[in-house]
Amino acid sequence: MRKKEDYVKSHIGQAINWHFNDDGEYMLTYLKKKKYQNKEIYLICYSGNRAAKAFNLLYISGFKNINYVKFGYDEFVENVGNEFTPATGECSCKSN
Repeated sequence: MRKKEDYVKSHIGQAINWHFNDDGEYMLTYLKKKKYQNKEIYLICYSGNRAAKAFNLLYISGFKNINYVKFGYDEFVENVGNEFTPATGECSCKSN
């Protein structure tokens, strides 16, 4: 849930990116279309605020297997250490 430029530079592999600037409607539509209602979903942004908002939206929309990271992506990368190799490039959601 970060800006496109930041996602392209570095992200968690297989992550789908939304900037969450439309109150989550695009995200919600995409996840329902792809039948993600019962899949495990992790939400992460810069500070945890947008991820928390997205969590609430998904929860009230019937998604139950969702989690959000209370801190941001940069802190995640710092805490994971050498075990994590960031992915780069466009979001795979753009081709779907």
